[in-house]
Amino acid sequence: MWIDEETLGYVDYVEKVKCVNVGTNRNLRPKEYSRILACHAQQLIFNAYSAPKRFYYPVVLPSRESLILGDAYWLTVYQLITSDVQHLEIRYSNLTEANLNQFLRHWLGGGRFGMKLLIVKMRNLDWNGVYRGLMTSILPRDRTFYYEGPLKTIHKLRFVRYYFRRQDGCIATVSEGDMNVFQFAVWPDANNQMIF
Repeated sequence: MWIDEETLGYVDYVEKVKCVNVGTNRNLRPKEYSRILACHAQQLIFNAYSAPKRFYYPVVLPSRESLILGDAYWLTVYQLITSDVQHLEIRYSNLTEANLNQFLRHWLGGGRFGMKLLIVKMRNLDWNGVYRGLMTSILPRDRTFYYEGPLKTIHKLRFVRYYFRRQDGCIATVSEGDMNVFQFAVWPDANNQMIF
């Protein structure tokens, strides 16, 4: 659904729908942007032309199966850590390597039980900053996996070198296949496939 003045009123209706794909080619006002983010569709793909300048979303993101955001420069590490989203994909953000490191530390400490797949596209990603101070396990060789996400979508995870194991036995991998894309996947995947 493309959002304009006429169709913005449909947001209340689409909350009852399982999957919503929202696109717009105009700048949204902060209230419009917030209203779309707050909709309770289980799967939200939000490709906004751009977020409002100095946009601030003051609360935790709504719980859902999937959230794919085009312009998410407003997203904070707090929202990343506290959101209850199984599949979160962020195409543009201000997240840093230190933020991703903080996310991994939080996950290793037992947080983020619902997260199954996190994909963050960044500029000039420094992998050393992401892994700084973390205890990782190394696979015998770089591997490529086909990971089935929560939405039954297949993601090719290339150059999987490191994996993390929490004290509760939960395993996650980080893929370095695309130089500036952080791909975090929790195993087993939706098809009950393991990495070992």
